[in-house]
Amino acid sequence: MVKFRPLLFVVPFVLAGCASYQPTELSTLQPTDQVRLELDQTELARLLAFANTSTNSVSGRFVNQMGDSVTLVVETPSTFMQVSVPRSSIVQTSRREIDNRKSFFFSALVVGGAAALAVMGFEGGGRDSIGDDDGVDETWIPLLGFRIPFSFSFGR
Repeated sequence: MVKFRPLLFVVPFVLAGCASYQPTELSTLQPTDQVRLELDQTELARLLAFANTSTNSVSGRFVNQMGDSVTLVVETPSTFMQVSVPRSSIVQTSRREIDNRKSFFFSALVVGGAAALAVMGFEGGGRDSIGDDDGVDETWIPLLGFRIPFSFSFGR
């Protein structure tokens, strides 16, 4: 099982993929598109908890546009919220698009690196005897452990 631990680090990178934001028009957005709205200072101050101040923008999932406002779901690590942004406050709209070619090459690089580490980690030439107690038996090292946070002494 220890031999497969590097794969636990590879999986998030493979699933993350490579994406970039491409400028787009509001009229071309579909519900559930991931968008980034570059905002003016007034609206940015109102949504400061969800804003990326280095780009003066808010990122989230597009819901819909109604008249003079755009609705999207924004989030922080602890919460999410549906907000309405006036169209007059939007400086630029960008849609998140996944680049499949970059994702493939990045995944191949990570998997190749993990395979190279696994190959370098193997020792011996197959002549080792089984159960030769000269080291730690790595098959019994737990991958994940937990403890019960109370005792069974029942108040004693």
